Amino acid sequence: MWYVWFLLYHLLFTLVKYDKRMVIMKKSILYIFVFMLAVASISVLSLGCSKDGIEKRDPMYIVYKNNKCGYINNKGEILINPQFDVCNNFYGNRAVISIGSVMGIIDNDGKIVITPKYWVMSGYHKYYTKFDYSRYTRMMYYPAEFSDFRNSHLLAGEPKGVRGKLAQDAYFYGISLNGITREIGYISDYFGYSNGYYLVRRRSLYYFMGVHGKDYKLKKEYDITTGFEDAIKFSEGLAAVRFEGKWGFVDASKGDAVFIINPQFEKAYSFSDGLAAVKVGGKWGYVDNSGQFIINPQFDEAFAFNEGVARVKSASEKKYGFINRRGKYIVSPLYDEASWFVEGLAAVKKGGKWGYIDNSGAWVIQPEYDVALNFSEGFAAVGKYIPVADTKKETLKYGFIDKTGNQIINFEYNAVGDFFNGIALVSLFSNKKNEIPMFGYKDSKNKWIWELSR
Repeated sequence: MWYVWFLLYHLLFTLVKYDKRMVIMKKSILYIFVFMLAVASISVLSLGCSKDGIEKRDPMYIVYKNNKCGYINNKGEILINPQFDVCNNFYGNRAVISIGSVMGIIDNDGKIVITPKYWVMSGYHKYYTKFDYSRYTRMMYYPAEFSDFRNSHLLAGEPKGVRGKLAQDAYFYGISLNGITREIGYISDYFGYSNGYYLVRRRSLYYFMGVHGKDYKLKKEYDITTGFEDAIKFSEGLAAVRFEGKWGFVDASKGDAVFIINPQFEKAYSFSDGLAAVKVGGKWGYVDNSGQFIINPQFDEAFAFNEGVARVKSASEKKYGFINRRGKYIVSPLYDEASWFVEGLAAVKKGGKWGYIDNSGAWVIQPEYDVALNFSEGFAAVGKYIPVADTKKETLKYGFIDKTGNQIINFEYNAVGDFFNGIALVSLFSNKKNEIPMFGYKDSKNKWIWELSR
C-alpha cells in the first residue's frame, strides 16, 4: 500500500532536515519518529479553554475497528464510535476527519461542524502535492501538525473547474476553529501557520498570507513585492526568509516586511530559546534577534537549542556533541549521531549502537540498540534487529525501556508511538500488498488498553 511505502521511504532513505522548523534528524533515529508523530495521533489537550474560546477536554486517542476509525480515552472507553475513514488529532474540541474521499471537521461529541467536501485539510501541506484518496493514504500518516489545529488554523482545498493532480489545482481557504477566515486562492504548497500568517508557496515564490486578508510582503523599496525565494514560518516573532540568494529575518509585528536582520547568511533556521543557527563561510554559528553573533561560526552542523543545550557537529572531530548558550561544550563531540536532550537524557550513537547519556556525557543506558528514540513520561521506544524464523533475514522490532534501561514492553512491534497520558500506540504489519496495519494501545505495565485491530 502507498502509505507503507511512504513510511518506508522516510525510514530507510531520508536524511530528514526540517529546515522549516529547525528540526534535523538522521535516518537512524527517524525510523519511528514520523510514525510516532503521525499514526499515534494523540490529541494533546488539557482542561480549560483555548485562546479561541474552544473548550478543551481530556486526551482522545484514535482507534480502528472494521476499517473505520473513532476515538477512545486512555482507559479504552469508546468516546466516538468508529465511523470515519480517516481520523486526525483533536485541538480543543475540533478534529479533521474523512468520509470517503472528502474531509470535514467534527467536535468532540462526533458531531460534524464543517461538512466534508474538501480534497485536503492541512496544517502542513508539504507532502500533499499529489492527491491520492485510496483508503488509508490520507492525513493520518503524516506528521502531527499536518492536519490538526495545534496552531488554531489550517487550510482547506476544494476543486474549482477540472479536477487535477497537483495542489495548485485546488482552491484553498483559511479555516480557524470556528470556520472559514479568508480565501487564499490557488497554491502549490503550504508550510504551516504562525503569528497570524499562513506560509504558502505559489509556483517558485513564498508568501505570508494574513488570516484576515492582510498579506505580508517586502516593501517596494526592495524591488520585490510578489514573495520570497524561500521562507520559514515565524518563530519567536521572526521569520527566516531568502532574498536575492541570502537569508535574513523579518519581523511579524510589522505591517510590511522589514528586515530586522539583513540578508547575509548562506542558510538560516528558526529562532529557538532566543538564538538562531545561521551559516556563513560554510560554517554554522548562532545569532541573537539583533543579528549579533553569540556563538561564532565554527561547526559543520548546528541544531536548535532545547533545554538550554544544542547539538552540534564539530568541524575538527566530525562528531556530535552538545554546547551551552555560550558555545562551550558540555558534552564533548564523541558521537557518530545524536538526538537532543529530553527529560534529562539524550540518545547517542557510538560504535554502531545507540544508548543514552546525561548532560555530563556519562552513560546512563549503555549503547546496545539499533534505534533509540527520546524519552516521554519516563519511557523510550527502542529497536533491535530480530532474526526472522526459518530465514537468514532480520527485521527491526520495537519495544520500550524505562530510564534505568529495564525492558517494559518487549521487542514485538513494527512501529510504536510515544507515551502520552500513560499509554502508547503499537502496530503490527507485514508489508504485504494491500495489508492494513493493526493498531492498539498499551500501558507501561504492558497491559492492553485497546487490543490490536484494524
